[in-house]
Parts: sequence; structure tokens; C-alpha cells
Amino acid sequence: MSDSRLLMISAMYENGGNVTHRFLDGHPEMFVYPFESQVGTSLVHDPLTTMFPVKYRWPVFDLAATPAQDFHAIIDEECRVRIRTPHVSKFRDAPMDLSDADRETHYVSRVTASGRSAGDNVLAFFGATFDAWKDHRRGSRAQASFPAVTPHAPVDCRSAHGPAQPTCGLIVAPASAR
Repeated sequence: MSDSRLLMISAMYENGGNVTHRFLDGHPEMFVYPFESQVGTSLVHDPLTTMFPVKYRWPVFDLAATPAQDFHAIIDEECRVRIRTPHVSKFRDAPMDLSDADRETHYVSRVTASGRSAGDNVLAFFGATFDAWKDHRRGSRAQASFPAVTPHAPVDCRSAHGPAQPTCGLIVAPASAR
């Protein structure tokens, strides 16, 4: 996974994070995750959970868990709703040939190869999504670079940028003047 890069784009609501994300979408050298990044888990417990929903937080994984359990711990609400119940998804009209079972298989394979850490698990999650997504349009020069948008990434910046996580970049979109 050393050739993979995760780029988290963060902006509070209605401050340009999605616009920045869409500018990168379709870039021939990137795999752009089309949903909000919701890689948090229910194991995130700290005083900030009262302000910031755990689905947007940097994930915490059970030390005794298996890679398959880690995969299911990741909230990823928007994508999973689209996969499992497309008729209720706000993305229902967008074509998407992606199976969560296939994505789990790719995820387990990636984590088995890289080892379990929050950073490797997150990279494996995005990589597995694109491995399993059959009708995703890939550019001819696409490499393992995964821009994803989340409103609260700066809250967990220290967790995401620990010494074992050199593969994560962060863009913070400035708050707009109102």
C-alpha cells in the first residue's frame, strides 16, 4: 500500500468542500470517492463526539477484530445505502455496479497484505471500493490516489497523521466570508 495516497478534503458545511471534491472528480490520475467520506466507527469515544458525528471521524478499530469485522465497523452510510437500497438513496439515478460483498473480499485481501492500522484500513477501504466497482470510469493513467471529502477531518488530524500514517494528506477549505 506504500504507493497509495489518501487525500482528505475538509470543510464545514456549505463552505466549498464538495465543490473542491467535484473539481478533482474525473481527474485521469485519481480514483475519486463520490460520496462523503464516512470512515468513522462506533468505537470513537471522546468528548468531541458530542459535537462531531462519529461517522465523519478518523476510525478506531477493536484491537481483537478481524479485517472483516473492521470492514463492517466502518460506517460509510451514503455508499452502503446506495448499494443496499438504491431506491431510497439520493444517488439512485447514478449507475453503480458495486457489491458490498465483493468490496469486503477486496478489503480483507488488502488489509491482510498491509497489516491492520487505522491508516492502512482506511486506504484498504477506498482501494477495495474501486477494486470491486465494475462500472466506475477510470482514467488511463489512474493511480492509487483517493480524494475523499469529510467535514470534520481537522478534528482528528493528529490521529490521521501519526508516525505510521505518512500516506494521508489533508486540504482544509477555508470558511467563506458571510
